[in-house]
Amino acid sequence: MRLLPEAAAYRRWLDDATTAYWLVGAAVTMVFVEGSVEDRAEVNGNNGGGEPPDLSCHPLVVHHGLDPRYLELKRVHRLVESGHRHDAYRAVVGHARTSSDRRAVRAAVSRSLSLWKQYREAVALCCLPRARVSERPALSRERRA
Repeated sequence: MRLLPEAAAYRRWLDDATTAYWLVGAAVTMVFVEGSVEDRAEVNGNNGGGEPPDLSCHPLVVHHGLDPRYLELKRVHRLVESGHRHDAYRAVVGHARTSSDRRAVRAAVSRSLSLWKQYREAVALCCLPRARVSERPALSRERRA
């Protein structure tokens, strides 16, 4: 299977980042790839980590009618995830002792986010009906940087 150019670029980045300096690889995999938008609240203890989530609001339930009982893995994962997120952040932050390390981590996570957004946008465009794809303006150079 041939990857979308954005998917190939993201994959190359992940390969490069995880085979370079170990701290950068750890930040990219443990903080970015494995992380979520709720991480900051989770690590700061502000989102009720360890409590069973309300799976009736999960997109598979809301949009596709999936019975929440089939999301047991999501429920159990949520119960143990809090400790994992703390460990991931503690490992990266605890070892990024120099300003050079901190800059490298920030740059790597930022680059990961930029490439992931481009990948996500490319996948979304592939999901549009062909007629609508031609109506959509191309990504500007500024958004791709």
